Amino acid sequence: MTLFLSAPKITNFATLGDGRKRREVAIVESETNRILAIPRVRKNHACHKLVEFDNRQTFYMTTETYRGQKVDLYFPNPRIVDEFEKQKELENLQTELPKMKPQDVLAFYRLLLELLGRQVAFQLSEQLVAYYLIDLRSLLYLLSLRELRSFRGLL
Repeated sequence: MTLFLSAPKITNFATLGDGRKRREVAIVESETNRILAIPRVRKNHACHKLVEFDNRQTFYMTTETYRGQKVDLYFPNPRIVDEFEKQKELENLQTELPKMKPQDVLAFYRLLLELLGRQVAFQLSEQLVAYYLIDLRSLLYLLSLRELRSFRGLL
């Protein structure tokens, strides 16, 4: 993923410090490049080969795992932080969509299409709400963080 090209992967875990400075670390799932968290280092136990974070989770240096998942560590930059915030907004919207009434899904879908500059030349039908939900989920990825937050405010 190009997002992480500007931030080198942390391979020397001593650079995390001992926890006094509370350095932030982006924890990224190795396979999917999904950002799992951006916690602060609470304690770096080099002798035990583990790092404790302020979210009470542990990173194991020998296996490079966090909550049982293989991960990579990065020092966060503004792009990584923005991507993490966008990822959280998308997840929140994804959980809200199935709870919406059919007429709200139709209105939300029409608004999203207009925002993206796509023509709505067809009549939206309540019988096709399941299709619109699938399309909504994919179209949400095209929005910026600001647009996602404004959409979340509409729900």
